[in-house]
Amino acid sequence: MRSKEESAEYRYFPEPDLPNLRLDEEYVRKIKEGLPELPDKKRERFIKQYSIREYDAKILITSPPLADFFEQAIKRYNNPQKIANWIISEYLGNFEGKISPDAIADIVRFVEEGKVSRPVGKELLKWVSETGKSPELLIKEKGLEQVQDKNIIKQIIQKVISNNPKEFERLKAGEEKLMGFFIGQVMKETKGKADPKSVKKYLEGVSHKLSTFSP
Repeated sequence: MRSKEESAEYRYFPEPDLPNLRLDEEYVRKIKEGLPELPDKKRERFIKQYSIREYDAKILITSPPLADFFEQAIKRYNNPQKIANWIISEYLGNFEGKISPDAIADIVRFVEEGKVSRPVGKELLKWVSETGKSPELLIKEKGLEQVQDKNIIKQIIQKVISNNPKEFERLKAGEEKLMGFFIGQVMKETKGKADPKSVKKYLEGVSHKLSTFSP
């Protein structure tokens, strides 16, 4: 019982009716150039070209349509990491195939520019998928544009503080968790149209420096 060492010992033999196939280097090069971009190469390119996180790149290249969706969206709004965040956290599993790359790019841009709040941006995804209307048109129809007027924001903050004097005293005393409560109340008063960052900025100024906002 000896081991077999050569292919001939397995009785392999060339197919007599098939000629030898020899491929020249130029032919092989053309074949390689015609191949689609492979997943690993695409992942590396996304990380290098768009400066997105490796984790996000791995998700975005899981299917060619998703990778194409991402690249189409950033052509509309060149903010790759923010676009990737929204695609992964909001688009996948909820609105995949229901909205266009341009629509999600516009929504991300409106949120980043402060035209609408992030919660409103999430609602826009739903409304766009249901109506097929553009985010910009829906913002106009529903009156969703954020309140940017500082005087209006200050008036609303003053109203919220006046309605919650005990909570405001606790906030001034250093109970920082109440900041979220006041921001929520202001957002409720404005039906989500106030810019949370601006609201927080004003509240921090009010709570740390006694002013005309004190109840």
